[in-house]
Amino acid sequence: MPLRTNGKFWTGFPWWPVLLALTLHVCTWFPELVEKIYGRSFYPRMGSILRIFTGWWSVSFGDLIYIAAIVFLLQRLFLLICRRRMVRWQSILSVICWVYVGFQLGWGLNYSRLPAEYRIGLKLSAGDTIHLRSLTARLLEKTNAYVLIRRAHLPPPAFDSLVGAARRGYETLSHRGLLPAPGPISVKRSIFGVMGNYLGYSGYFNPFTGEAQLNDAVPAVLHPFVVAHEMGHQLGFAREQEANLTGFLAARASNDSLMRYSAYFDMFLYANAALYRSDSMAARRHFESLAPLARKDLETLRAFRIRYRTKLEELTDWWYDRFLRLNGQEEGARSYGLVVSALLALWARDNDI
Repeated sequence: MPLRTNGKFWTGFPWWPVLLALTLHVCTWFPELVEKIYGRSFYPRMGSILRIFTGWWSVSFGDLIYIAAIVFLLQRLFLLICRRRMVRWQSILSVICWVYVGFQLGWGLNYSRLPAEYRIGLKLSAGDTIHLRSLTARLLEKTNAYVLIRRAHLPPPAFDSLVGAARRGYETLSHRGLLPAPGPISVKRSIFGVMGNYLGYSGYFNPFTGEAQLNDAVPAVLHPFVVAHEMGHQLGFAREQEANLTGFLAARASNDSLMRYSAYFDMFLYANAALYRSDSMAARRHFESLAPLARKDLETLRAFRIRYRTKLEELTDWWYDRFLRLNGQEEGARSYGLVVSALLALWARDNDI
């Protein structure tokens, strides 16, 4: 595709967006500064404004924007290939910089804040197999305790009740001084539906509109915790293990049995997977000790993942893994499982989970 430079390299160079993008990138090197200025002052206001503007309509503005962007890019690609129109590299650079600026100011700088464990007051340390075994056994016990309540909640509860339960949990944590108040809420069902299964996501957060999205085509056992997880992203907990931790704490504080079951079930799977690497026999025994209904949910989840495991999902996983690494999460997509370290710290501090 031909590029137009107008004869001179610097002609039409997009100075302002490039300088602004570079400035914001330099800010990511200073977590304390980002925490103080962006995390405690700018983002709470910006996030609330975004959620006020997008929360009034049940349809996802972010999904509509993504669709429009895809259509626009395909149309421009068609013009470039079929009509051989010229494209100015300065325009491309300018658009990339403005997207980067919008992402960082709207939400992305949360990746560069101090870790959630510091903000919540947890001390992380290397957990040993004995503590991990005890933690996993406790999560198993809680999962089996709350799964009995699930039998009375089939079919799954209404979407609004899930959002309300998650919000109550975050409000409880806010009253205890552990997390910021949830403020305005903007939680939506993704309009992509089953397509999201092929892309491999159960939920996601749109950094440009402040909307939390649930893919309600995934197994129902995941719905409550996915909502709580994505609301954690809304509050500025960007790293995946942070959203897992805050989502779990909110679910535990919600006093909603189904929300608690979904969260304990999810955390048990993370902890037992970590235990499997050091004590596979104990991990297998834990799976065998799951209550029948919880085991059925696990089998449903495994069958679901096998059914929708495609090359497209693998490509999406690869892209998201690289996205997380570019934003400072060295473990990439595996960072979700790092929540186990925080759970061990919580277990050590409170002797309960």
